[in-house]
Amino acid sequence: MMPSENNHQMPKERVVPKSYIALGMVFNVLAVFIERKVADWLTQLWFTPLKGKIKQQTLDFWSSAQNTIIPPNSKHNTAFSSWGSGPSVFFMHGWRGSGSQFRNFVEPLVSSGFQVILFDAPGHGRSPHQKTHLYEYADCLIECTQIYGQPFAVIAHSIGCQAVAEAMRQGMQPQRLVMLAPGMHVSHMFDHFCSQMQLNRRLSESFKNNIDIVAHDLELIRAEESIWDIFSIEHAAEVITQQGLVFFDHLDEELLETDIDRFVSLWGNAKIIKTERLGHYKLTKDETIIQQVCDYLKQSASISSQ
Repeated sequence: MMPSENNHQMPKERVVPKSYIALGMVFNVLAVFIERKVADWLTQLWFTPLKGKIKQQTLDFWSSAQNTIIPPNSKHNTAFSSWGSGPSVFFMHGWRGSGSQFRNFVEPLVSSGFQVILFDAPGHGRSPHQKTHLYEYADCLIECTQIYGQPFAVIAHSIGCQAVAEAMRQGMQPQRLVMLAPGMHVSHMFDHFCSQMQLNRRLSESFKNNIDIVAHDLELIRAEESIWDIFSIEHAAEVITQQGLVFFDHLDEELLETDIDRFVSLWGNAKIIKTERLGHYKLTKDETIIQQVCDYLKQSASISSQ
């Protein structure tokens, strides 16, 4: 297992599929002979979310939208679905997630007078693409603002919260933010991924450097920049100043509580609510959290309209 440069404690439970762990063992052996090639394979894996067949229940949910728009000039052929009317609330899912995982938010928010906008990022759910990265997530949020205007609020989960920060650097300006298990320290999330695949240190470092190389080759970042510095807690906190809520569960399988606490401290304008027994993923479906978010946004909208 690969400890990070700061020897931070790893999150609590294994979330990487067993097939990935077996693959990691094979990669360790192959890397003795073809390390650069193996690093390339891992990089392809990193940018390829696992995506299964869409269930009929999910298709029915998307069909329930009042309106679905695919902008003719969309960079990624993204379908944006909306329910209700009023101040808009955008949702941004995490890696291997879907806009449909927020389905339980729709009725309470619409009943509270909000318009809900959901979509699947490239490489996820309804998207025709296979590979993606966080800059493409941010592209979708910017397209959302071009269709619906600036959002009253954005609700995001996991690494999708970093995409929100990137979209804000590009001009999206919500009045309120709600972040569920925000994955703001992507370098630590990468370390966790390597640890769960049981990659050795040398291969992990080669893999990590390779992702930086790809980011430069795609001209996503400037020559002097590192993708790991950009998608960091400190960089995100530079643009996130709105009032907001952060939810984190003590049994989170992917994130470190110390990273969450540091992010909230640097943000300085957020209230953190910590839960028990929900882990990383059930936060998006928990009835208590949904009610807390609805109450918070209703109160915030009332104050902003005065």
